[in-house]
Amino acid sequence: MPARSRGELRGIAVAVAIVVAVLAGLQLARVWDALDDLLFDAFTVVAPTRPAQPSPVVVVGIDEPSFAELRQRWPWPRALHARLTESLTHAGAATVVFDVLFSEPSDPADDAALARAIAAAKGVVLAGEVSLQETAHFSGLQRVEALPELREAGAATGIATIEVGADQVVRRFPADAEAMWRVALQKYRRVVRSDTGSAEVRAGDLVRYSDGSDVGYVSYYQALEAARLLPPGSLAGKIALVGLVLKTSPDAKRAADTYATPFLRFSRQFAPGVEIQAQFIAAALAGRIIVPFHAAWTWILAALVVAAGALALRRWTAARAAGYAGFVALAVMGAAYGAFASGHYLAVSPVLGGAFLLLATRGATAYVDERRRRDEIRRAFEYYVSPDVVEQMTSHPELLRLGGDRRDVTIMFTDLAGFTTMAEGSPPEDVARVLNEHLTRMTSIVLAHGGTIDKFIGDAVMAFWGAPLPHPDHALHAVEAALEMQADMKRWRREPGRPPLRMRIGINTGPVVVGNLGSKDRFAYTVIGDAVNLAARLEPVNRLYGTGIMLSGATAALVAGRIPLREVDRVRVKGKTEPTGLFSPSEDAALVAATDAAIAAYRSRDWDAAEAAWRRVDAIKPGDGIAIEYLGRIEVNRRYGVPAEWDGTFDLESK
Repeated sequence: MPARSRGELRGIAVAVAIVVAVLAGLQLARVWDALDDLLFDAFTVVAPTRPAQPSPVVVVGIDEPSFAELRQRWPWPRALHARLTESLTHAGAATVVFDVLFSEPSDPADDAALARAIAAAKGVVLAGEVSLQETAHFSGLQRVEALPELREAGAATGIATIEVGADQVVRRFPADAEAMWRVALQKYRRVVRSDTGSAEVRAGDLVRYSDGSDVGYVSYYQALEAARLLPPGSLAGKIALVGLVLKTSPDAKRAADTYATPFLRFSRQFAPGVEIQAQFIAAALAGRIIVPFHAAWTWILAALVVAAGALALRRWTAARAAGYAGFVALAVMGAAYGAFASGHYLAVSPVLGGAFLLLATRGATAYVDERRRRDEIRRAFEYYVSPDVVEQMTSHPELLRLGGDRRDVTIMFTDLAGFTTMAEGSPPEDVARVLNEHLTRMTSIVLAHGGTIDKFIGDAVMAFWGAPLPHPDHALHAVEAALEMQADMKRWRREPGRPPLRMRIGINTGPVVVGNLGSKDRFAYTVIGDAVNLAARLEPVNRLYGTGIMLSGATAALVAGRIPLREVDRVRVKGKTEPTGLFSPSEDAALVAATDAAIAAYRSRDWDAAEAAWRRVDAIKPGDGIAIEYLGRIEVNRRYGVPAEWDGTFDLESK
């Protein structure tokens, strides 16, 4: 498996392991529950139910207008509550529910009056509560109910205790079998002789709050004089809930018997307990119940999302990460909202948390992998290519495909003429010093021109252009590097004490296989192919023509017009059937023109004209190796002739 793939697998495995550990830890800390509660609140606020018709629930509020109208200090006398009960009964209320605790005796006459009113009513529910009592020697739940005489008069007890979440927000129906809202519904159904209302509310079910338009409201003082102050029939068949409704401003102290609801963060108003009891009853009657999915579904979905992310983000890119994040967010939130709208609640915080934890951890591991990969690339190439190329490769590693890639490149081989003779007659230390200095100077020139050092072969340098990063002008850069290398050698020879060394360079362009090649234990970044072999053969061909740089026809075609060239010959190397042109850089336009004319005469088999032409070349450049080689061939051809199919191509016998 390629190193990149192993790194990706390692990175995604680490990311998934971290995600699982963090998900589990946050679950133990109940963080996901808190986030899911916030999401439920958001859904409730964004899409509150707008009932099509009102419910039979009316809140009778013990509110500020009633305090002002009745001029009574709290707690009000029970005789007043008796009058209210009688007024509500006469107005046709099916059930009267007091969210007021009558657990302690008051004036006997007042208590008796309330008992008589309860007995005369159709159905009355009085508040009770269950509270935790703790002393130095005892801890337990204590149940508090209304006075026995009130219960004996026919009043039922409804536990008014409201369950709140960890953040003190009311979201769930009270689970107690004697919860006030359940008892009120039971009384109501008996009175109206109907099964209206949901009997399927179970422990843990959530309330889908309405916008409040389905619950009626009258002030206590109005209900006390219902026949005079309220429209006829406005209370007929209703469930009248009586309780404190003392709303406060956001900056005021929280009023008694008020609770936080999902709307608190937006309205900044606590809701009176009696209004929440009204929401319980109205929701149960209308079937506005949110049933949570079993927790197993949440974790199954989280596992699927993380698994999908592991596949999608195995190869990290910003586009993949953004696509995954967007898709998961839209899909999961859409599913959660769809479930909410249909009466179910899917806890998705662990799902979203898992997805975004995976994004964060995979991004971190991808960053680490990328840094490691960049360091590996830098270590592998910093001695072989220029710093600019290394920087580009580390910034864009996708441009580098290791392991063998077919590509057109330009290959250079160099060799030092006279080095062996010098080495035989000089101390090893001097030989090493000269060689190291030469290779250092040549390497710096190759790298400066964007080349890659393949290897050093004794005193020879093998380099190539066009890999590891592709470049359209790789041939031009190679030839420019060769010219600078020869110029540097010329300057070097002029320095005092330098041995008379000369360098030969062969350059060819063609398709090769480039990459990390070798065994699994030992490999090198190199190039192989026929184009490499031809470049290697061109270097020693310089000896035949007395040139310093020899280019193949393929390379010459790519630099023609930008580098002045002198045609040298057309040859067929050993083992090949197709000939290749030979060219050498030359700034002497007269020499180039004379050479072209001489080669044309030679290939036309006009030996006299060819000899004269090559004599003119030799006159322009005395001792020219190319002219000397051709004059020798002309003499041989005159003596022995040439085959009929001869086209001027010269067969190189040596490799």
